[in-house]
Amino acid sequence: MQLNLQLMLHIRVKVGTVLEDMQLNLQLMLHIRVKVGTVLDDMLLNLQLMLCIRVKVGAVWGTCC
Repeated sequence: MQLNLQLMLHIRVKVGTVLEDMQLNLQLMLHIRVKVGTVLDDMLLNLQLMLCIRVKVGAVWGTCC
């Protein structure tokens, strides 16, 4: 019976750590997704900025030439 209790305790600890690992992984994945999302947002913003600058420069060239 003592062996069974130790086994059950061991299994619970193992399951606990697995669940903790899973939670950690989920948090990590979420964190990575948020990071990737902000990176994509930044890229989009940069593209819009570049486009805006090109349009501005184009307009300047248009008035110059």
